[in-house]
Amino acid sequence: SQLSWYREDTTGQILQEGISEAGGVSLWTAAATSYSVHHLPMIPMFIYYSMFGFQRVGDFIWAAADSRARGFLLGATSGRTTLNGEGLQHADGTSL
Repeated sequence: SQLSWYREDTTGQILQEGISEAGGVSLWTAAATSYSVHHLPMIPMFIYYSMFGFQRVGDFIWAAADSRARGFLLGATSGRTTLNGEGLQHADGTSL
């Protein structure tokens, strides 16, 4: 079997199901288990905002681990090395 090909088109539109954390990690799980389901190994990568991301997708990741998913999970921040969120409502003592 083979992967679907992709071509950008100025008149077309792409529907990305991974716009939310749940959709994104579900697509990642599908790709990460394709080696055993479809005999098609892939190298999926899931990059999430590490301040909140793992709290929102932790159960999905646990289920993926139970399915022996193979891939990369990357907790990342934007622009800084500390994990403070956007504004004082997220200043929960991580920058002591």
